[in-house]
Amino acid sequence: MRKIEFEYELYNKDGQFKKKLYSITACNVRYTSLGQLKGSATFTTKSRKDIDYLNDRIKIFCIIDGVRHPLGEYLISSGKRSVQSGVVYRECTCYSKLLILQDDRIKNTYSVNIGTNVIVEVKRLLGTLPFILEDSPLTLQSSKEWEIGTSKLQIINDLLDIINWNSLRVDANGVFTTESYTLPINRQIDFVLKDDEQSIIYPEQEEELDAFSVPNVVILRTNNSDITPPLSSVYENHNTDSPMSIESRGREIVYFEDVQDVPNQAVLNDLARKRLYEKTDVYSHIELTTAIQPEAFGYLKCIYLQTNRFDGKYIQTSCEIDCKAGGQMKRTLRKVVRL
Repeated sequence: MRKIEFEYELYNKDGQFKKKLYSITACNVRYTSLGQLKGSATFTTKSRKDIDYLNDRIKIFCIIDGVRHPLGEYLISSGKRSVQSGVVYRECTCYSKLLILQDDRIKNTYSVNIGTNVIVEVKRLLGTLPFILEDSPLTLQSSKEWEIGTSKLQIINDLLDIINWNSLRVDANGVFTTESYTLPINRQIDFVLKDDEQSIIYPEQEEELDAFSVPNVVILRTNNSDITPPLSSVYENHNTDSPMSIESRGREIVYFEDVQDVPNQAVLNDLARKRLYEKTDVYSHIELTTAIQPEAFGYLKCIYLQTNRFDGKYIQTSCEIDCKAGGQMKRTLRKVVRL
């Protein structure tokens, strides 16, 4: 039988360790890969004067059989005060360090010139925040401008989308990172979940199908005077094994989008294929509960699921852990569709 424990460490706003917290009575962590801030947590603690509820940060760890797994670093956003049996408690809501960039909004119109290297500009916007980003040769093919009040997180994610990279995230150790987008069908399997004698899957599993208006054709077109002639890309689903394909539906369901800036035709083609995968993925997803698997807590983990009902490759879009011995891990998985 596994031994599961959780540890909590308190840090100041400069990232300096303050102390371990032993007063936390309940905690829940959640990761929503498709959300803007992605990671969040809630915890309840006996009220303490040594916690700066405006500025301190908390790191959460899951320890299984002596192995320590980080579950993220979070900014304490709010702390509701309550009294129970004469004891004062704080119920705190926390968010990932992406909140720093979400709250930091530009005070003037922000412009990036044509020819600017996108990743170099992203690094400049991150400033002194810790990050790990690979270099890229891709540059802007037209100038970009953001209005006053736009968050730095929005600007960064807009730039990353132009070159077909994933949105910015913070890893389990509190470091900002991202990478070039990889189609789900080309992803390597991160974890296998099997319904066997070693299974960690609970019996309750729900599948939701939503095929309404799922496209089987994507058309992207550049809509920027700096890109001459305009670029366009069409990607069609002709996979007869796919229930969403043109052949299976007997008709074309077209999604059209104007894009403002892409580095070249190859990136636009990749974006068109990405859009079709994104739009098709929504038609089937599964909700299930497993034992706690901390190493699978994070961004878009690729899962191979094998049960008496399901057998295939899935992308985990969200997960939630109840941080206690005997706690469970709730997950939402999207089926990977071959186009």
